[in-house]
Amino acid sequence: MFEVISLKNVKNYCIFSDRTGKHLRPIKELRAMAEKKDEAPETLAAHLQRFKAGPTAEGRVELAEDVSAVFNGGRLSNAERTIACEIFEAFARDVDTRVRRVLAEQLCNSPLLPAELARTLAEDVDSVACPILRYSQVLSDDDLIAIIAAASQDKMLAISRRSGVSAQVGDALLDKGSETVAASLMSNPKARLPTETMNKALDRHAESPAVHAALVERPRLPPAIVVRLVERVSEDLIDRLFARHGLPSQWRHDLCELVEGAAVTDLAENAEPVSNITALVDSLYRRGKLNGLTLLRALMMREDTFVFHALARLTSHSDKKVRDYLMHEGMLERRELYNATGLPAELFPAFNAAVSALRDDIHGEQAQTQAGYQRDIIARIVRGYPDLAPTNLDNVLAQLEHRLGRQRMHSQGGVRSVES
Repeated sequence: MFEVISLKNVKNYCIFSDRTGKHLRPIKELRAMAEKKDEAPETLAAHLQRFKAGPTAEGRVELAEDVSAVFNGGRLSNAERTIACEIFEAFARDVDTRVRRVLAEQLCNSPLLPAELARTLAEDVDSVACPILRYSQVLSDDDLIAIIAAASQDKMLAISRRSGVSAQVGDALLDKGSETVAASLMSNPKARLPTETMNKALDRHAESPAVHAALVERPRLPPAIVVRLVERVSEDLIDRLFARHGLPSQWRHDLCELVEGAAVTDLAENAEPVSNITALVDSLYRRGKLNGLTLLRALMMREDTFVFHALARLTSHSDKKVRDYLMHEGMLERRELYNATGLPAELFPAFNAAVSALRDDIHGEQAQTQAGYQRDIIARIVRGYPDLAPTNLDNVLAQLEHRLGRQRMHSQGGVRSVES
């Protein structure tokens, strides 16, 4: 709407009103805007004549761009938009992929794109579908979930990068998608990912550095996910995790110890298969966490399979040789095996006492309760370190750690843990 005004020292200007308010604009500029608006129906009519003339493939590509530009300009009436959409529907069935791809690229950001046409393009080949799947906001969650059920990895990647991914769509992507799709979803800061969805990503891709790194970089992480990441990721990523989320540095050591202790405790309580134990040993070794404290905790929990695998990993001996050294040989052979691990020499008395208690328990005629076994092993360890105050497992381990020093306690053959 135009309202001509007369102001002192202001000539050839008028008030222009639109949805955002009133603006003082030059009459010449507003006249050009009005003429351009009036041209839109005539331009569409010309494009319609070109369409009816049956253009070549190159001509159809150009026409798809031209009609899309008029459509996206927002100056068409409802009837004119209907005509444009009929042209689009014909182009969406075009035998030439280039025509369909140009159509998708031109219309993927349009809020006026009919949902049915968006679905048609989204179910096309990847080069046509991906722009729609990545950008179009006219697709519903139900549309996206239905497409994911039979989608290629490239289509799922496009969906994972949308501006706003619901928890339901995220779950569908994790159910059907690859590790790359999961990492892409986790790295999307606008994806709505509840704790359950993040847990699913970690369950399905437990050893994926890409998924771990993507989670570390998320704007916020629930405490449960922080704990799971500390259990899995490298020292460098733990550094990044604490820096990214502003966690106090003094929490680092306590959290790492809590996680590693819980992992060994879970083995004893849940009777994990050997494959899981091997995987845990390998994970701890790679991260420089297969240390004296972890080994002692496993011995105190009667987790002999973990101990045999851990010592085999540290010494490069076979599991059988490790078992023979611990269960059938004397203290000299046991010391030889221990020295090969690279663990601190000052810890050998505790290791020897714990192995002796485990061997007696395995070969004993009557099995002890877990509480009785731990009392026995703690009593044997204290005999080697008279200044320790025997209370419970965690307290004894903490006293040993304090006595030996963190750096020495966490050293392992060829690998050193990084202290906070």
